[in-house]
Amino acid sequence: RLDQSSSSTTKASDIILDQERAYVEVVFGQLEPGTSYYWKLTVQSHDKKEEAYYSGRFVTQRASGDSFSFIVFADTHLVSDQFSSMEKNQGPEATAVWKELRTKIEAEYRTVATTMNAQQTDFSVCLGDSFDAHGLGFVPPYNYSQAVQAHAYARNVFAETLNATGALFHVLGNWEGESGCHPEPNRAEAIAARMMLQVNPAPFTYPQFGASQLQDYYAFAWGDMFGLVLNVLGYDQTCHMMGQTMPGKKPGTATTFTLGQTQKQYAERALRRAKQLRYKYKVVFIHHTVGGQASDLTNTDYGRGGYNAAKVGEQRWLHELMVDTGVQVMFFGHDHVFTGGAVDSVHYLLPGTPSAPWRFAEETGYKDRHTDSGYAQVTVTPSSMKVDFIAASSATPVQLLQSYTYQPA
Repeated sequence: RLDQSSSSTTKASDIILDQERAYVEVVFGQLEPGTSYYWKLTVQSHDKKEEAYYSGRFVTQRASGDSFSFIVFADTHLVSDQFSSMEKNQGPEATAVWKELRTKIEAEYRTVATTMNAQQTDFSVCLGDSFDAHGLGFVPPYNYSQAVQAHAYARNVFAETLNATGALFHVLGNWEGESGCHPEPNRAEAIAARMMLQVNPAPFTYPQFGASQLQDYYAFAWGDMFGLVLNVLGYDQTCHMMGQTMPGKKPGTATTFTLGQTQKQYAERALRRAKQLRYKYKVVFIHHTVGGQASDLTNTDYGRGGYNAAKVGEQRWLHELMVDTGVQVMFFGHDHVFTGGAVDSVHYLLPGTPSAPWRFAEETGYKDRHTDSGYAQVTVTPSSMKVDFIAASSATPVQLLQSYTYQPA
């Protein structure tokens, strides 16, 4: 059911049931632009009783001139308790450690998400690594069942905790099992699981820009803002695994990161189209830079360093493209701290993490950083775009850490 108010109900135009993969797609039509809608999913049992399962709110696409806000967060690293065999080879002590750690991660995430959800923004962007499977190894390959469990767990937690923040756009990181380093059969199964459970824009969603058929890189427009989402590891055949590799693959370095030719062509086409269409604000979202420049070689080759890596490897190409097309902000994750730095006309912003217990302060080489749990909130108006870094952990009260303001391009 879908309501604009408590007194009216609109039913879905189509319900598509895929028995093999057990999901339902509900398509609504004739919705008003720039409008908040409230939805409720109910489940009917065999005795015909209806029970509420999930409910929430979403906002339809804004028009030029409309003001709006959205959330950006990164690296939640939620660990599914469905991995019953995660620590089977590590002994009872390791099992106890991981059980305690996964509980703490989810508790911290839920604390921060309470503040995020209360903002009732138009949408949210997750910058990758929404889930974690350290118990299976370091950024391991998954089979289909494991990938489904991990995505379903993260999806369900997000559905419960971010149900008032509108659409959720996903960026791919290290832990989704889809890097070009992963064995192709495992990568294909991870992609299939994600496309079923963590839905992104398809090529037809924003037809003026298109998207990857795999929904792993795409662009979207919202009011006066253009957003470009890139997949930093999916087409890189080298392994960026802190010195480890996959069978038959070579270890990667800071200068071997690549978006792949097809994604590079898409990124350039989309950004130049956005410039041609005169979007006032242009923002790029990526898990980490397409290069690295951290405080040591291991973390550098793992892609840490953010703005310090603006002109390293293929990131130099992306940086010059962003400068040329008027991009004001590139959001990235991966390093689990708050920091920001301007290189030429592009501001690189890292919005911390709501819940990952590892805060890479010394390893990254950032001189100005905050290690609080939290997120970024972006407010867009016709006259400015403002980014607020918000700390919202269980240990400290909600507070504003830093603000950045950008003028229309």
